[in-house]
Amino acid sequence: PNPTAAIYCKTGECEIRITARARSDEDGEKMCRAYAKKFYDTLGDAVYDEDVAGLEETVVDTLKKNGLTISTAESCTGGLIAQRLTSVSGSSEVFGYGFVTYWEQAKTKLVGVDPAVIGKYNVVSAPVAAQMALGAAAASGADIALSVTGVAGPTGGDEVRPVGTVYLGAVRDGVAYVKKLFVSRPDRALVRARAAQAALELGLRLAQGKIPEGTQALTAARQSDDAALAALLPELSRSAVQRLLEDGAVTLDGRPVKKNAKLPAGTVLNVEIPEAKPTENPAQDIPLDVVYEDDDVIVVNKPKGFVVHP
Repeated sequence: PNPTAAIYCKTGECEIRITARARSDEDGEKMCRAYAKKFYDTLGDAVYDEDVAGLEETVVDTLKKNGLTISTAESCTGGLIAQRLTSVSGSSEVFGYGFVTYWEQAKTKLVGVDPAVIGKYNVVSAPVAAQMALGAAAASGADIALSVTGVAGPTGGDEVRPVGTVYLGAVRDGVAYVKKLFVSRPDRALVRARAAQAALELGLRLAQGKIPEGTQALTAARQSDDAALAALLPELSRSAVQRLLEDGAVTLDGRPVKKNAKLPAGTVLNVEIPEAKPTENPAQDIPLDVVYEDDDVIVVNKPKGFVVHP
């Protein structure tokens, strides 16, 4: 066939190289352009640019074109996003601040994360990622801010947040967009690289004036609102809760609760968290507190990160 396309898989992205045999460069360009259209039609927005060294180059270029600036607040990536941005020549026009907030105290001191939010939802959570991004934007004055908090491994994970669990945040115009990323292979370098790539993608979409797909929004005005923060938490199915009941993991005042127990509305049940162990989908297995009404699951009392619905 002529032209041909070769697909090269990289960390978090793929590169497509199109080659044509033609009598002139002009004819070859036309043939390649016509063939490339098929990929654009199929992949849509997933194609972010042509002939660039990486996503960071496109992000910087898009920020420049739109007169925007960007900042970062990083935990598990340890400055990797900032490093990628500043590897692009001319990035000083758009990037002025990067915060590496590895400790919880740094998240509070540098980007204003509420310690109570860390205590209630865990440092690796969507609410903390949202506050990190909002705080970075406020502290730097940048138009866009990116944040990352997660468990890069190989140690430090548990059954609720196994190694590879990452929460990303991106802010523009006072609205934080958060997203969960889970990297199934517990390789520290891979988790960090995938997290940085995903964060840059969020930044690109905001720089393009788009709302990133698969995200949940939190406004700066509601970043201390418990209901708004709780709305960012991932959902659990009732079946997951029923499995816990069957296993005797749910207790009320220290006593196990039977599977078909009748409980008054508003009763809060505690769920014991077992030690970390491999599961097919660990991030969706263990809630922490469950509220029942007439034996139907209503909502988790969300101190650390899950919402349960009927």
